Amino acid sequence: MKSETKTVDGVVHRAQSETETLVGASRLTKILVDQNMGVNGASVSLVTMPPGGETEKHKKTVTEVYYVIEGCMTIETDHGSVTFKKGEAGASLPGTLHSHHNTGDSWNQFLVIITPNGREQDFRKRTVLESIKVADPY
Repeated sequence: MKSETKTVDGVVHRAQSETETLVGASRLTKILVDQNMGVNGASVSLVTMPPGGETEKHKKTVTEVYYVIEGCMTIETDHGSVTFKKGEAGASLPGTLHSHHNTGDSWNQFLVIITPNGREQDFRKRTVLESIKVADPY
């Protein structure tokens, strides 16, 4: 889905109602900024998971940066895990096989910033239902 955007003097704006929310097996991914709105170099998504929610293991050829807005999020690798709490940030470096888990007892929210952009398309591929409109939980 290509969202309507407005550009003024190099500033790109996408209305919240125009963002795309993807439904995954145990998460919602809201793509906030990406190449579909004319932004090259990075993408930003807001991920929300219920307690016990997780992603499948995956590996990217780009850097994934995280910032936890609410709750906690644990990144697991084959060699251990790191838990991020509200207000904490970190990253998965290119080539790191990892998964995301909500190990808390409440819903979490975290930003995923991918640089360079383009790999946010993986979110679209890994959804249970192809890009559908859902009632916005945000």
